[in-house]
Amino acid sequence: MLAPNPHDTFIKRIFANTEDAIAFFKGTLPSEVQSILDLERLEQTKESFLPKNQSSTQTDILWKIPTKSGKEIYTYLLFEHKSYYDPKIFFQLLGYITQIYLWQKENSADLVPVIPFVFYHGEKVWDLGLNFKDQFSKNEDIQTLAKYIPDFAIELFELDKTDITTKFHPLTLRMFLRLIQKIRTDIKEFRPIFLGILKELSQVQSEAKKLEILEKLLYYLLSVRPKDEIEFRNEEMYRVEGLEGEFMTLLDEIRLEGEIKGKLEGKLEAAERMLKKGMSVSDVLDVTGLTEADLRNKGLVK
Repeated sequence: MLAPNPHDTFIKRIFANTEDAIAFFKGTLPSEVQSILDLERLEQTKESFLPKNQSSTQTDILWKIPTKSGKEIYTYLLFEHKSYYDPKIFFQLLGYITQIYLWQKENSADLVPVIPFVFYHGEKVWDLGLNFKDQFSKNEDIQTLAKYIPDFAIELFELDKTDITTKFHPLTLRMFLRLIQKIRTDIKEFRPIFLGILKELSQVQSEAKKLEILEKLLYYLLSVRPKDEIEFRNEEMYRVEGLEGEFMTLLDEIRLEGEIKGKLEGKLEAAERMLKKGMSVSDVLDVTGLTEADLRNKGLVK
């Protein structure tokens, strides 16, 4: 598999917290859908339906949610973290959803509905509609043949259009989504925004919890905007009350990990070029100093 993108890593770390995942869907799913769901029993699966060679601009997560009547449904979240949407996204979703239904059929006698949920973080305004049929022209011939067109609707969450503060109640979820929302902002505008997020962090009572949240925030921030590190080293206002020492230690750990990761990525890129030119795996390992596990994790060998 491809090495995880920082957006991918961060979104999965957010939604690994069941409380935040529940709060997210309570703030986004239609009320009539929520009325039949037992969201408190939401359970994340370990399944992914993205191709192994999928570009690192998408992340997918599948949840199983019981209904109040004792049945269950699946919610499939596709996180699109490019700065623009891919016009092929509905076609990709059609493929992913088909895979989920096939997976269900292989593992259970009954099919249950899947809600496709697109978490969109692009700068371009979404104008693709909310249904697969919206991708077709509206001429009379197409309308006559409409019954032959597979169709599905999506739930769309446009992050840039959402007021995070009023939409979501848990403090941690608000901070995380706010950071994703503004991660591409110009540094002059971003500085006070990030300071506001850190001031909110000071409201957390538990020092251990506060440190855990700070680590997630800084890791994501400096994975996406590494040049901002100097800002946080030189500005006292960026310190979090009670965590001044830990703040600087985290910066050092993240910087070191980034350097190591950068070297590894460089070696993996070189290895990929060598393999494409026909070099044997053993020769590539000798030249780069990588292990076969490194190549396997990158999806370069089976």
